[in-house]
Amino acid sequence: MKRIVHIFSREPGLKEIIASMHRDVELKEICPPSPVPSSYKPGIRTGFKIDCSIYQQVIEEEELQYMGMAALYLGLATGMHIEHILSTTSIRFQPVIDDIITGDIINRNRCKEGSSLTAKQINELEEAEVLISDPQLAGPLLSRLKNLKWMQSTWAGNDAMKNFVTTKPTFVMTRMADTFGYTISEYVLAQIIIHERHLDRYWQQQKDKIWKQRSVRSLQDLTLGILGAGNIGCHVAKVAKNIGMTTWGLVRRELPSHDRSPFVDHYRTQNNLQELLSENDYICNVLPNTSKTMNLLSGNVLKVCEKKKPVFINVGRGGIIDDNSLITAIRNGWISAAILDVFNEEPLPADHPFWTIPEITITPHISGPGIPVKISEVFVRNLKFYNANKDLDFVYNWDEEY
Repeated sequence: MKRIVHIFSREPGLKEIIASMHRDVELKEICPPSPVPSSYKPGIRTGFKIDCSIYQQVIEEEELQYMGMAALYLGLATGMHIEHILSTTSIRFQPVIDDIITGDIINRNRCKEGSSLTAKQINELEEAEVLISDPQLAGPLLSRLKNLKWMQSTWAGNDAMKNFVTTKPTFVMTRMADTFGYTISEYVLAQIIIHERHLDRYWQQQKDKIWKQRSVRSLQDLTLGILGAGNIGCHVAKVAKNIGMTTWGLVRRELPSHDRSPFVDHYRTQNNLQELLSENDYICNVLPNTSKTMNLLSGNVLKVCEKKKPVFINVGRGGIIDDNSLITAIRNGWISAAILDVFNEEPLPADHPFWTIPEITITPHISGPGIPVKISEVFVRNLKFYNANKDLDFVYNWDEEY
């Protein structure tokens, strides 16, 4: 008998991927709410409210403001336990190539969409034992998830959950690892090459019809300090090392030799943060937001950089440094430039001073887009471990906050 899987999702592609990986499942689709407003940005405090009485029975008004209106993805009911899927960004779950789809398994007849979740759908979510979810969707519903034993987050950083956790949860949460390292490291390398080869300036010169050559530095002569030499950080180190850069990695505590990456030349702990900051041409932050990393670089911390004047790249979380401290570091010449993909407030307001500072490059939190196949692979592997009562990969540590 096939395992029955219910999917409640507005994201194209997720059900196709799961079907291609689980050929022995029967997929049943639960109709999602109406499309989210165009102003909604996933993972962001959007501030608008939703007129949805069913939803308001689940979460408080201020939590609605935090969530925005995002589709809840209920699904995957199995014989032994119930699995549900919650996710937001359609960019993560784009349609998959047709040749990996198990056509007959998918019911392609789209049902008629309603304007809100029904009481039945909410009750089904409350029965969930296993949940795959974007943390900012699951967070406001935690008090209702009494049967939850395991949640697979679709994100690498899960600070959005902390706003709704008052006591240490009894369920296990696993974070999304082995998925974002590749895309984030590609972003970091691309930005370094653009900066060192002045490609942004050449693009402008082309517009202005100016022929002017600029001096360059070889990446083999440059160093990269990575704040957070974990899974993602070591991916960044590997890409940088393979192109000839010398790499430094910041870790919480001294690592035994067998836990050290061959792509990190110099490890430093937080006690030696100043040395790492002062000795590198590029400083790349991949740290999550925790009570120990918030404002780690705020104040005059970056003053130690004024000798080498490195470029600061932030692909971790904006909370590593407050905005005024970063502006001060640039204006005082402590750092030569900042390449920012994450911010303390997202979307970045149109009147924010970052937009008008020439030394700052801004991208809209796109360094680590979720790849649906990779996300599904991590979930499927952990699901097999869960069914076999084995330890899960990438378990979130509620005490360490990552």
